[in-house]
Amino acid sequence: MKTIPVSYLFQRLPALRHPSYRLICIGRFPSVVGMGIHAVSQGLLVSELSNGSAGLIASVTLCMFLPTLLFAFEAGKVADRFPKRRTLIGCQLGSAASSLLLAGLCFAGTVVYWHVCAIAFSTGLMIVLDTPARDTYVAETVGRQSLQNSQALELGIRSGGLIVGSLIAGLMLLKLEYAWAFFVNGIAFIFQALLLARVRDSRRSVWNGERVRLRDLAGTVRSSPRLLALFILAFALYFFSTAYVPLLPAFAPLLGDNEKLILSWLYTSMGIGAFLGPVLVILAGRTAIPSKVIPIVMFGHPLFILIFSLSGTLTLSLVAVAAATLSGGATMALVRTSILELSPRSLRGRIMGLLTWIVSGWMPVGGFVVGWLADGLLGVGRAMAIFAGMALVICGICGVLLKRYSRDASVRPNMTTEPEVKI
Repeated sequence: MKTIPVSYLFQRLPALRHPSYRLICIGRFPSVVGMGIHAVSQGLLVSELSNGSAGLIASVTLCMFLPTLLFAFEAGKVADRFPKRRTLIGCQLGSAASSLLLAGLCFAGTVVYWHVCAIAFSTGLMIVLDTPARDTYVAETVGRQSLQNSQALELGIRSGGLIVGSLIAGLMLLKLEYAWAFFVNGIAFIFQALLLARVRDSRRSVWNGERVRLRDLAGTVRSSPRLLALFILAFALYFFSTAYVPLLPAFAPLLGDNEKLILSWLYTSMGIGAFLGPVLVILAGRTAIPSKVIPIVMFGHPLFILIFSLSGTLTLSLVAVAAATLSGGATMALVRTSILELSPRSLRGRIMGLLTWIVSGWMPVGGFVVGWLADGLLGVGRAMAIFAGMALVICGICGVLLKRYSRDASVRPNMTTEPEVKI
């Protein structure tokens, strides 16, 4: 049996040449697997507690990401001002505490709907602090030359973990209670915190004491047509066409009788597509120039979500979800790379906090709106189809802007290679 030479592996995955980044990846994967198990289990638990109400199911996801809407910019300030590794460790321990608390309530048999909402909110506080700190920490660790590769790897690890976690959840819940799924997630977060603690971070914060208001940061984004188009595109993909994600437990009963197994398959299909998208970016390497590739691949996500929303059959739904997330994963890997490259280091945390606000904050709001429209008048399929169609229109506008300003490099600051973090 042939083995892949280490030199070839580092050639295709240059971000892994950095020992500290390899350690981050080792801790990240089991944590994301636990999150996948948690997502499937929480969706089914909430479906049982709410008698299948699409609006109440979406409301739990809204609770999880409400802190992003409220505190994403402040989280970016934290990422710029304080040691990022310590921030990440604290976030993992906080997330572990939330998962273990939910597990305890389930073991005791006392869990009710508002418990899940409150714990989802506390988990969301950890997510909003974690995301900009992780993005900027990884960017500083690997440097500009490996930045696109590291972003694709991060999305690939996240999606691969979702695949494994969804499959494990489907098997676990056939025999075990929901509590065990939440317990496993808590242990996975603790494992990641322990590995992060092994990294000796000698870097100091680049915070210079400047006070940048949200209005000023938004003005910086508006001053660059490319940056503005990238943020609008991210909003379109997550508020409109990704609004289906919190509603998957509402779609599952429409596609067959075994709701738990079908939901597990939907999450797995979503994970496969989201994993393959960044893999294609990795394989393309530097030939995947964001300004040229993004206008092509960005239409796939809303188009296939439109097909999924109207399909009504399990096979077509699984294929459509996989195709949509493949396109979305490739698009976001390139979008995140472009935004990081366009961001000066002193503002990088706050700009990524603004992206987190758009991506993670508004997606559950979209799901919330679709959920209540579905409960009231339209049904979940038609309501989601309307949102996917609106995303297609906005993607078209962004495509025109990105093509028009693809050669505008006047706002690109120098991004030097950051010193390596020793372990």
